[in-house]
Amino acid sequence: MGGWPTGTGNINADPLYVDPVNSNLHLQSDSPCIDAGDPNSPLDPDGTLADMGAYYYDQTSPNLSVMNLIAGQMATVEFTNCTPNHTVFLVWSLAGGGPINTPYGLGYVSVPYLQRPFNTDANGLGTFSNLIPSYLSGTPIWFHGVDLGSDRMLNPLAMTIQ
Repeated sequence: MGGWPTGTGNINADPLYVDPVNSNLHLQSDSPCIDAGDPNSPLDPDGTLADMGAYYYDQTSPNLSVMNLIAGQMATVEFTNCTPNHTVFLVWSLAGGGPINTPYGLGYVSVPYLQRPFNTDANGLGTFSNLIPSYLSGTPIWFHGVDLGSDRMLNPLAMTIQ
């Protein structure tokens, strides 16, 4: 009685779903459930180890990650697996996780949102850093975007500024 099961095959960590409040149980890029499924299970469709949960995280898709999201510090946004030497649009919102319709599929940000284009390098990588204002500590923020070279959406992220 009480608590989550412990032992082999279980984790005691936040699975980092995209937006569990709105029943989006896909995994964020830094989820501890990625590649943590039963090692005897078949590989995920992307050829990696099985993930825990109902939805696998496609590690070959264009990927968005945000690191060091701390008020008063420099946060880093990174794009991987994108089209080399092309444009990626990053979209973010403090208003909510959508969804909204876009020409590329559902976007998990709400109006008003901000967007900014970035270029990727010859390996399909892109990165930038930005200072997070101190007054935003504790603020929820939603990120999403699109790789214009492949017309594929980046993985959405729902985070809180620390």
